[in-house]
Amino acid sequence: MSTPITEGDWEVETTVSDAQLDFYREHGYLKFGRVFTKPELNTLREHVDDMIASLSEDKRPEQMDVPHFQNPFLFKYLAHPRVFGCHRTIHRCRYRSVVESFYQ
Repeated sequence: MSTPITEGDWEVETTVSDAQLDFYREHGYLKFGRVFTKPELNTLREHVDDMIASLSEDKRPEQMDVPHFQNPFLFKYLAHPRVFGCHRTIHRCRYRSVVESFYQ
């Protein structure tokens, strides 16, 4: 069972900075900060722990194929507005880069 998150500073990030977009353009990926609040993340952690605990003995967690699409609870987190907000910003950055390279 995972330990609930209870200590330290906790700040939810809701926007992607210009510096993060520059990093994304250069490296092709972005390690983003915290998107969920402590209670949201603890609830998600408990749910995933329960999913793993209920697996049959012959199945490992790594074998759970796209559980976020098959499980409505997990999909709620995948489709959370803060997740989509960050994704939209990065997608616009990618699209703009492709369009700019086309016209060079």
